[in-house]
Amino acid sequence: MRTRLVSSLVMLSMLTVAGTTLAQAPAATAPEPSTAPAPAKPEAAAPKAAAAVVLEAGLNRNELPGGVVVEDLRMGTGRDFDATTVLYFARYRTIVKSSGEEIDSSAKRTGEASMFFVSQTVDGLTQGLMGMKMGGKRRVTVPGALAFGEAGVKDKAGKVVIPANADVVFEVELENVFGVTEEIQGGGEEIKDDTRFLVSYRGTLASDGIEFDSNIGKKPATFSLGGLISGWRVGLQGAKVGAKRRMVIPWQLGYGEAGSPPKIPGKADLVFDVEIVGIEPAPTPMPPTPGTIGAPIQIKPPTVTPTPAPVPAPVPAPAPAPK
Repeated sequence: MRTRLVSSLVMLSMLTVAGTTLAQAPAATAPEPSTAPAPAKPEAAAPKAAAAVVLEAGLNRNELPGGVVVEDLRMGTGRDFDATTVLYFARYRTIVKSSGEEIDSSAKRTGEASMFFVSQTVDGLTQGLMGMKMGGKRRVTVPGALAFGEAGVKDKAGKVVIPANADVVFEVELENVFGVTEEIQGGGEEIKDDTRFLVSYRGTLASDGIEFDSNIGKKPATFSLGGLISGWRVGLQGAKVGAKRRMVIPWQLGYGEAGSPPKIPGKADLVFDVEIVGIEPAPTPMPPTPGTIGAPIQIKPPTVTPTPAPVPAPVPAPAPAPK
């Protein structure tokens, strides 16, 4: 499984802030008159403050427009978090700047990297992650207006966790990024989860560009999103007929830790170049067989046996005339 990388520059530690109790013992007898100042009145014990995080030193510091402050704690070497990024996997810590209190972290949850959609990330953090490389660790200090704003954050019981307009510090270890580039925007019908669509594609390994699958120059394949790996379902959201997209899919949304031997190793990030060629027309429904549910009821006219016409009685022959 994934191992947590910790910077060797400065180890993280916790600092407990405590108040000091000052008390004056009562005199056994009346004191002699003195010109010394009167003893201080006993003070109540100061409440114990929440633990404050000691932040490690950054390698650099850069302030962005709007007041977002970025400090790299460890430089990464992988792909960039950039404008094509739609989601990312990261370990994190969230700290209220004014108190230094850590309110959430990967360590408090599973210890593993979590998946975040960029569309659901606060604006200031998205700005601060731009240009960060996979494998890096970065601290982003976000002004309240670009963090959780006037609403702040409350827990399920209604207790305030992040005050309104509070500046928030995020420490992020970036594990992976999912990038989608729309090279040609389609103008046809938009594909849905249950749409069967025609597609031409080429799949390569992100690490070395080796092709592992392709139908370029062949008959387009027919797929529906529900039958594909998670990366395709995310990367083709909103795509229309005629679109061409490049998707760089993290292994977590591809073939996972096991891969798909022998062509796709475990934990392999994948690149798919995809063109949506068309929509498979819905099959023409066959008329139901008479007698089945949904078939029209056929009413046969009743069989009428005609009544035979009465046979007239024979007419007697006239009597012979007398001679």
